[in-house]
Amino acid sequence: MATTSDTSFFNVWLVQQNRVYRGVPYSVVCDWIQDGRLTSKDCVKTAQDANWIFIQDHELLKPYLAQPESTPRAEDEADALEPIEMDVTLKKHVEHEEEDPDMIPLIDISMVLLVFFMMTAQDLLTASPIDSPKASAANIAASKQALKINLRRDPLNPNTVQYYWGDNVKAGQELKLEDILSSVDDAVLNTPPYTVSVIVRAEGKLPYSVVQNLVAKLKDKKVKVQAHVKQQSEGGSPEGGTP
Repeated sequence: MATTSDTSFFNVWLVQQNRVYRGVPYSVVCDWIQDGRLTSKDCVKTAQDANWIFIQDHELLKPYLAQPESTPRAEDEADALEPIEMDVTLKKHVEHEEEDPDMIPLIDISMVLLVFFMMTAQDLLTASPIDSPKASAANIAASKQALKINLRRDPLNPNTVQYYWGDNVKAGQELKLEDILSSVDDAVLNTPPYTVSVIVRAEGKLPYSVVQNLVAKLKDKKVKVQAHVKQQSEGGSPEGGTP
């Protein structure tokens, strides 16, 4: 019977790959068998052996082969046939609303706002009053000496603008823009210190660019102007609201 000392080195033949390794130590051959690199159908032989020997037939190497599973016992078969009891608890999903919501974030925000208002309230109470700009034409409408210029569209020709002087807005009393500006010049010359106030009242259906054009020409004459855009009736008298 061969011993380990007699077979310290093997020639290994991998039958499936048809590859031979020579002088492989006994311990390495055992590791290869356990790692699965060598199967039971691979062959080995020592220098003293004349023929190749299957690993499954070698007395020193076959113990390292994987042992086949033993036949099942009767007890194992009986255990396999027993019904399986599963202890599974199904959790019913129930939507649960919080009965007591967390009020701490709301309280924190309220405290921040309270401190902010306390710090700014004193500044609002003790601050100096704001100087609002003076209205340049605030008293023109109440002045009885203010000149009045009325604008409306020609009922027969909507593209034509009719100009009226004063409160007399009647058919046949319309003037041209040049005549209106000339009347303003006369009023300025006859009213020391040569400044007059003019109220421009326009029909609401007129394009506002017409009013702007007239106001610009009046301001060139150093005239205080207040423009009113009012809804005028077809009869000519102004009606309705304020600009």
